[in-house]
Amino acid sequence: MTNWPAIPTMQFSGIVKHFAYLPVGNVLSMPRPDRRQIAPLEIARAANTQWFEAIAQADTLAYEAPSELTKNGTPYGHQLRGFVPNCSPEMERILAAMNGRRYLVAFQDKNELWRLLGNSNSQGARFNCSMQITANADGTSGFAFSFTLASANLLPELLLHPADDAQVYAIANNYTLTTYASARAGIDRLLQTA
Repeated sequence: MTNWPAIPTMQFSGIVKHFAYLPVGNVLSMPRPDRRQIAPLEIARAANTQWFEAIAQADTLAYEAPSELTKNGTPYGHQLRGFVPNCSPEMERILAAMNGRRYLVAFQDKNELWRLLGNSNSQGARFNCSMQITANADGTSGFAFSFTLASANLLPELLLHPADDAQVYAIANNYTLTTYASARAGIDRLLQTA
């Protein structure tokens, strides 16, 4: 797994939104899924694993959780979907490797709250993508993607503070990959003074 590459400016010059994902196999433990709030440090990861940065066209990133009454209760069908206007060979390789696998996903909802989609025990959100060419005048091409999960619970808020997991905090605050090391150093300095 790796961070998603920047979108070439010749393919898209609009606003992007950042979010983070973590392969569920790298999660050792985390709070119960019925908790309303979770801090990133409560998610124990395997050694030498990290959250990865992803980006999407801002006006396409959408989350919904419709519920359906069934004989087993009322589960929520969580779905985070979006479009990344990048059809480079590198992007194709990354998305092909991710397709069908499960992840924890940290993203910002329309109320600007950070949410955590997925949980451990192989219950991460399943990733799916497809090549898409839009019908607009410039014929933007890229990938439509989604992370989906059925759950009995609404998503918890992900509490982000400088003292939390630095990778998630940096991604949440739109640090680019080149400024991540600088952000990490700043957060380390904050932790030393706390």
